[in-house]
Amino acid sequence: KQSLVSKKPASICAKNVVKKPVDKKPVVNKVAPFIIFQDPVEIYCQHCGSLRSKSSADHISKSLKEYKEIATQVEDVDLSALLCSEHPPEKYWETIAEQRRVALKETLDENMELCSLVEKLNLEIERLSAIASHADNFASVYYETVRMQEANSNQATRSQDSSCELNRIQST
Repeated sequence: KQSLVSKKPASICAKNVVKKPVDKKPVVNKVAPFIIFQDPVEIYCQHCGSLRSKSSADHISKSLKEYKEIATQVEDVDLSALLCSEHPPEKYWETIAEQRRVALKETLDENMELCSLVEKLNLEIERLSAIASHADNFASVYYETVRMQEANSNQATRSQDSSCELNRIQST
């Protein structure tokens, strides 16, 4: 008996299928523009909402302008071309050092701002904890006063009830 199923199904299918050339579309590399996020210079404090002093806003914008000027000076040099040479020239190391100096300056400035913010927040925490302790003391005194008034009113009610009962007993 011959089996209905062939041992080589691919050869049977290959006879029936007409091969068409595959059109390959060229792959186009679409490079998205690289955008560096920069925080907008805000005049209001993001934490407390108070108006920042003009000098600190000017300081921030001035340091941002300085950074942009330095960054554009550094970008003019093609670092990859310098790095791919057999022995990187001195200009490469100067460029790297300048970039690191700028990054260090930014970091130190940010750290100074954060330190001053931490000091202000610690003072605010101390002030608010003092207010909270005063509020707790006031609440405890208030509740004690309310309890004493309730106790006095309960005693007055009991004494009136007992005097009413005595009057009723005596009148009968």
